[in-house]
Amino acid sequence: MEALNSSLVRELLQKALTANSHEKMIPHLLNLLAVVERSIYLRNTPDDKGNGFRQRKLHAGSQTYDLLIPRTRTGYFRSSFLPEKWKRCVPSDFTNLAYSVILSSKSIEAAKRTIKDLNLPVSEEYLEKVLEELQKEFKALNNSPVKPDWFSLSLDAKHTSVMVDGIIVPYTVYTVIGTSLEGERRVFLSLIREGGENLQGWKDALKNLLSRGIRRVLIVTHDDYPGLSGLIESYFPKADIQLCVVHFLRNLRKRLSPQTFREIKRCIDSIKRAVSYEYGLTLFED
Repeated sequence: MEALNSSLVRELLQKALTANSHEKMIPHLLNLLAVVERSIYLRNTPDDKGNGFRQRKLHAGSQTYDLLIPRTRTGYFRSSFLPEKWKRCVPSDFTNLAYSVILSSKSIEAAKRTIKDLNLPVSEEYLEKVLEELQKEFKALNNSPVKPDWFSLSLDAKHTSVMVDGIIVPYTVYTVIGTSLEGERRVFLSLIREGGENLQGWKDALKNLLSRGIRRVLIVTHDDYPGLSGLIESYFPKADIQLCVVHFLRNLRKRLSPQTFREIKRCIDSIKRAVSYEYGLTLFED
C-alpha cells in the first residue's frame, strides 16, 4: 500500500499559495487533489500500486492547464475531476473545484456541498476522505516549525466570499511568504478568518510565526494596511518595513492618467534596475 506523499502534497500547496494569479494556482491545486485521491484509492485497493505520473493538458472553458496525473499499475485509478476517457475538455465550472478545496477548508461540510454542486461522479463519503486529507496537510503547513533567521517576510491578505447555508459570507485569507538567507521562498502561513481584513487577523498570523520559531527578520513587506506597520514593529522591532511596490503601482494606475502612469512606471523600473544604491538614490531624487 502506498502512503500519502506528504512532501509532494506540501510542495504543491506551496506552489499554489505562491502563485500570482488564479490561473496559475488552479493546476497546482488540481495536481494536489489528484495526488490525495490516488492515495485514498491505494489504501482501499491494496493489490494495486502507484506508477508515477503522466503529463496531460486539460481544457476548462477558455483556460488550458498542464497537469501531472497520478497513475497506477492496473490503470484503474482515475481522478474525479477528469472528463470521460479520450476527452480533454471539462465545463468551466470545474475550475471552481480548486477554489472550493482550499477556501472552504475551514468547513468540510461547506466544501462538500460546493463540490457536489459540480455533479462529480463520486460519493459523499469519498469526498469527505479527500477533504479531510487536504485539511490535515493544510494544518501541517500552518503549524510546522521553522528556522529562527529569515531574510524577508511578505504579508498579504486575499478577500473572498463563501456561500454558507444560502448566505454569502466574507472571508479573508492571511498569507505570509518567507525568503531565506539563501534566497529560497516558501509559504509559512495561509490563515483563513471570517470577515474582512483586520489587525486582529494579522496579530494571529504574526503570533503563529513566533510560536513556530521565527525570531529575526531583516525585511517585512506589506501593502500599507492601516496599523500593520506598528504591529510588525512590536513583534519584529529590528526588521526594516518596506511597502509593496506592486500595490504602490496599482494605486498609481488608479489615480494618474495613463500617460503619466507610464512615465512614473519607467522611472520606478529604472530605480529597481540601478547598478548601485547611490545611483538608485540619485534617480529616486530626480
